[in-house]
Amino acid sequence: MARPASRPSAPLPPRMQRLLAEARAIVVGFAALVLALMLFTHDAADPGFSTTGAGGEARNLLGASGAWASDVLLMVFGLSAWWLVLLALTTFSSTFSIKVPNVSATISVSETFVFICALLYGPSPATLVIAIDGLIISCWRRHRRLPQMVFNTAEPALSVFVAAHVFFWLSGLSPGQSPAIHIGRQILPLAAFTTTYFLLNSSLNAIVVSIQQQSRLWPVWRQHFGWVLLNYFGATSVAALLVHDS
Repeated sequence: MARPASRPSAPLPPRMQRLLAEARAIVVGFAALVLALMLFTHDAADPGFSTTGAGGEARNLLGASGAWASDVLLMVFGLSAWWLVLLALTTFSSTFSIKVPNVSATISVSETFVFICALLYGPSPATLVIAIDGLIISCWRRHRRLPQMVFNTAEPALSVFVAAHVFFWLSGLSPGQSPAIHIGRQILPLAAFTTTYFLLNSSLNAIVVSIQQQSRLWPVWRQHFGWVLLNYFGATSVAALLVHDS
């Protein structure tokens, strides 16, 4: 998602920044993989917090600890525990950001996982995922000024919250009602979802950039943020294909 980028007062050398970013990506990616395997191989016959199991060795790929952890997660969150995997993948993919030309802003490819979360679980989980992602990325990139951190957390959260509500309102679906989306029947709600997210996200970022640069809003938005719509439509397309009811 597009975010204004702050300039740290004492930046680390580029090589060190790359090494730290790669290390963080490895850790978060590994956590996402472990969490996904733990939930995917959960077996009700394994001993856990809510059950004594059927005896014998745990069938969970991560052993007894994985059986206990997955049992607790599924007991507390149900199938919504999978949005924790999407949170980890969102944070992982946010590590690989792209600089918006000629402005101090970046975009990342994490929208795909945020959009999957919105389509499967509804506005609230997606809002929480993208807000946590914005906060984590702000800390990682040393955006320590309070206004910057608040904006990086609240702006994408507001954008996806409104966009997801637009999708479910137009589609007639209820959040969590169906584990899949039929693309053919929901093409217009999906387009409205993407457009709403794009307009809110790009406009709010353009307002901040225009204030920082003391420039007019429309030229800033048209020159630097209009093309981001293609990125968002690509993310929505991938997300819709992954949750498509074939």
